[in-house]
Amino acid sequence: MSKSFKIILIVLSAAFCIFFLIIAPIISKNWHAKVKSMPQKYIYETFHGPPNMALVIEDLDFKDSLMDYYDKIIADTSRNPVFNFPLKAFLTRSPVYVMGY
Repeated sequence: MSKSFKIILIVLSAAFCIFFLIIAPIISKNWHAKVKSMPQKYIYETFHGPPNMALVIEDLDFKDSLMDYYDKIIADTSRNPVFNFPLKAFLTRSPVYVMGY
């Protein structure tokens, strides 16, 4: 290895370490502050009497299935339709931050 290659490698390694040790925590702190400044909401659904956990999808490929599930509930609230998508449920006491919609 040539001497100039070693110097370049050391400089790049130092820059990489500086970024992750100093700049990345600052970016993370600013991003979390931005999220905390967004409106805080509690999400739930009330199709079946008392407030229930809202069903949330993380992949937009399942959006039609989720909408179909809620359409079936609206059509007949006494029925409990089957859903065919992976879900994430938020408790009614857990707030979420609305980033956009």
